[in-house]
Amino acid sequence: MRGNTCSLSCLGFVLLACGGTADRPGTAGTAGASGSAGNAGSSGNAGEAGTTTQDAGSEPLPDAGPPNVAVGPVDKLDLLLMLDNSRSMGDKQGILRVAVPDLVSRLTNPACVDASGTLFPPAAPGQACPAGQEREFTPIADIHIGVISSSLGDVGANLWCPGPGFPQYRPDRIDMAHLIGSLPRGQEAGLESAFLKWAPGRDAATFNAGVDQMVASVGQTGCGYESQLESWYRFLVDPFPYRSLVRVTCPGSTSTALNCVQQEVDVDNRIVLDTVLLQQRAEFLRPDSMLAVVMLTDENDCSVQVGAQSWVVLVADPGAPPMFRGSAVCAENPNDRCCYTCPLGPPVGCNADPICNADPTNDVLQNRLPADQDGMSLRCFDQKRRFGLDFLYPTQRYVNALREPVLCWNALDLASGGCAANDLVVNPLYSGGRPPERVFLTGILGVPWQAIASSVDAAGAALPDGQLRYQNARELVDNATWSAILGSPGVPWRAGGGGLAEQPGSPPVPPTLPQMVESPEPRPNVEAGNPINGREHDTRQYGGVAADDLQYSCIFRLPAPRDCAALDPAIDDCDCFAGMNDSPLCEETPGSSPTGTLQHWAKAYPSGRELEVLKGLGDNGILTSICARNLHDDTASDFGYRPAMAALLERLREQLP
Repeated sequence: MRGNTCSLSCLGFVLLACGGTADRPGTAGTAGASGSAGNAGSSGNAGEAGTTTQDAGSEPLPDAGPPNVAVGPVDKLDLLLMLDNSRSMGDKQGILRVAVPDLVSRLTNPACVDASGTLFPPAAPGQACPAGQEREFTPIADIHIGVISSSLGDVGANLWCPGPGFPQYRPDRIDMAHLIGSLPRGQEAGLESAFLKWAPGRDAATFNAGVDQMVASVGQTGCGYESQLESWYRFLVDPFPYRSLVRVTCPGSTSTALNCVQQEVDVDNRIVLDTVLLQQRAEFLRPDSMLAVVMLTDENDCSVQVGAQSWVVLVADPGAPPMFRGSAVCAENPNDRCCYTCPLGPPVGCNADPICNADPTNDVLQNRLPADQDGMSLRCFDQKRRFGLDFLYPTQRYVNALREPVLCWNALDLASGGCAANDLVVNPLYSGGRPPERVFLTGILGVPWQAIASSVDAAGAALPDGQLRYQNARELVDNATWSAILGSPGVPWRAGGGGLAEQPGSPPVPPTLPQMVESPEPRPNVEAGNPINGREHDTRQYGGVAADDLQYSCIFRLPAPRDCAALDPAIDDCDCFAGMNDSPLCEETPGSSPTGTLQHWAKAYPSGRELEVLKGLGDNGILTSICARNLHDDTASDFGYRPAMAALLERLREQLP
């Protein structure tokens, strides 16, 4: 929560709603939620980050907007792959490794098309199509492909995903959005550069092998607090990406403990920037390219705000007390004005809630959740409803990051309205004149393919049997698909003042498709044997007293079963170990076959936050499913993630001459 200062006392084990005022660009801030004390130190990041600090006034005047650059035909593509590298992602990454070369092949050697619009196989590269046909678009001969992971660490909690010097430190859990090709595991795989470049004359087989190696190097042992949205924002957009985080005393606190987190600063209190990342961005992202970002993830986003004591939400450890709880009204309507986090006490006009009191008889601590309601793996789930406070960045931050030419760099949502003039910066995506219609975000997400499949082709004709095409932005609206898979966040309560009337909060509306409702408990109307997620499963089977998993949004059959009995649960990824296999993934026919230690299916969870961003981007957001329909026939057009790449291509070609 950069650039803000906490104006209240930040004492140990007390949460504060720290608002404060914005500082000048490049000045570190520590606003946010406060909580318990922890180890002091830097969170660090992968690679050797530089030490340059941001200088005020180094950007073009914000009120001038992006430079007036003439925009010519598209002849370059910068493709950034943001790959979730937590456990369970190995299978999905392997599927993507097949699909990306297909996209590159189609872009560099387009199909031939006749006057009626019928597609034919492409001519040999550099050769003309047969008489009566022409290329469907001008080939793109200049392509950059970069890969980053979802691992940004644990925002200073320094527990499960800390930086160097801490007992749990592992390099692959804190990639900090550095390109995989620049990291040790990428270099060990034989990658020669931070990202791949396609140019005329490049050998396709060698290039495709590089794509395969780069994706494989991401791995699936990264941080379990996946920052899918913040990772690509940090690499592409963040005007002042910090080099590392440090523990400091909380502003206004009487305690000398290092309970707050902020960005590392220099002697002038200016953020020390990650110049390695900035250099990689400068080399990868061309000002006149078309930009496509692809997110591959099977979980919801967990982009926790950086600053103050937001890190406390990630102190999920059997030795730590349960998380703070919200007032009772939060469970009914987290947008209600009397939904508050217990340590803060009720807002003016709201009664103190007895649910915040200690209950020694049941071992419930003051202001804390009961232990059986605080699963260690669910700290990013439904935060406002459970904790009375949302620690995550608002999703509008990422919509604005891809859409707005000028950003308020230290506003949580980056919105420029009402921003102080010296906090406005030109969005790096648009500093060279790139038009917004040439920036795309594709999500390969935890949503059932059945819910977003289209019945028609891009021209509106009936889709032939066996083909899979995803609904575009217009179809998602026209078919009310967003209501089915996302629902509505409701309207947050707003205080009166400044000429504004008080606005009562309305509760969120859940998705109408029950498999898209995030829940650790079995959801009504999800029948055993259904073709989307098989059935509900026991989320309390992992050794703790609390539910520690969510129900699945969709599942898909693996090409071959995985024998969990032959693997080690301490180090291997498998979902059907003995004693932990009450799951549709462990049944050959979910809902009817006996459960065993063979894993037949892969899983995904509802990706609500990523869906909100795609919906907010309209035509520039491309929604596809991580649950592949076909993994048995690799010659078919619907194999793996080919339909996802086809959906991206359908939008890209609208910008191609």
